Amino acid sequence: MYKCSIRLLVDSPRQTLHHYISHQSGSFAAMGALVMAVLISCLAIAIDLSNAYSAKSRLQDTTDAIALLSVRNNLKAQDELTQAANAYIAKMNEKARHGGRAKLDSISRDGDRVIVLASNNVGGYFSRILGKDKINVAVQSEAVFDNRGLDIALVLDSTGSMSSNNKLVNLKIAANDLVDQLEAQKNEHIRVSVVPFAQYVNVGISNKKELWLSGPLPKGWKGCVGSRAMPYNSAAPHAGRDFTPLSGVPCGLPLQPLSHDYKAVKKTISKMSASGLTYMPAGLVWGFRTLDAQAPFTEASKTSGKVLRTERVMVLMSDGENTRSVGQWTLGSSGPYHNGQNISQANSETSKLCENAKSDGIQVFTIAYEIKSNSTRKLLKKCATSNDKFFDAKSGNDLRDAFNSIAQSLIQLRLTA
Repeated sequence: MYKCSIRLLVDSPRQTLHHYISHQSGSFAAMGALVMAVLISCLAIAIDLSNAYSAKSRLQDTTDAIALLSVRNNLKAQDELTQAANAYIAKMNEKARHGGRAKLDSISRDGDRVIVLASNNVGGYFSRILGKDKINVAVQSEAVFDNRGLDIALVLDSTGSMSSNNKLVNLKIAANDLVDQLEAQKNEHIRVSVVPFAQYVNVGISNKKELWLSGPLPKGWKGCVGSRAMPYNSAAPHAGRDFTPLSGVPCGLPLQPLSHDYKAVKKTISKMSASGLTYMPAGLVWGFRTLDAQAPFTEASKTSGKVLRTERVMVLMSDGENTRSVGQWTLGSSGPYHNGQNISQANSETSKLCENAKSDGIQVFTIAYEIKSNSTRKLLKKCATSNDKFFDAKSGNDLRDAFNSIAQSLIQLRLTA
């Protein structure tokens, strides 16, 4: 039925033109016939070009998808590449009701780059008036992994409230799944740090001899440190301003500096336990410090010359509002203990650290995990680099979805056509 309608549509202008010429005479008839022929030709060309453009757009989407899938699935052997590409094109051809039949011209891989060429012959129903039955369209797509490193700080809430409703269990599953996805990239230039936080952060007793700690160390020191006096409490580098070791305060699991040792990273996540109160600035500032090239942690300075640049990312996850702030030293100066109850000051410090990190070129993702406080959700949303980097996780499933979305955005592919 469709073919008959097309044939009628194509043949009718021919018959009309022939009839017009047969029943007219003189130069007027010849001029009219010429004008009609030009109009019909222009219409035919416009319709065919439109059809060809649509077909090319669909074909481009197909080759883009093939290139991306080939890179993501790490297909290297030529027979694997060809088989996967042909299977995808066959599926697309089955879905297409009209518009020609796409075919693979070639697919090749060079390192992390996959190049796909494909073509399609689109039926030129109207342009048959001009003696052209098919229009050929061809496209090329290319997908490669970005040649850049990636340093990621996971700043994870380990406060006492995380012990309820399987929150900590869900966090461990979600965070370790993110690490698994990064490990699957087989890229030695991806590194992860883990900063468990509550009221304080544990920098690890292995650093007891570091010059950035003010001494002598208190008896029974387990790795906890307090805040420096303002404005250095919001700055990442040591810069000659020592960190104060504290004893007799709740101190959780030691942080894990940037590392490509995914086993060690996942071990830190899996060993997290829930205790203590909430002071987000403690987690934020030490997450910031693991991403900074200067002391106290200098792993970020050790990058390969093969990497054009290193992207830095911080993921902050919290399940509640700030419940503690810094205390007071003499003369009204803040710190080093986080035993105050000025929540407005704690929220202000949280915002300041988020802005400092973003100003330093760090992309910030935030996750509000079953947080009931509207003001705290707004605080975390504003902390994120952009609205699409904030996640309001109302359940364990939402939390896993949030970490999965972050993992997918971190596995960045560059697509050119």
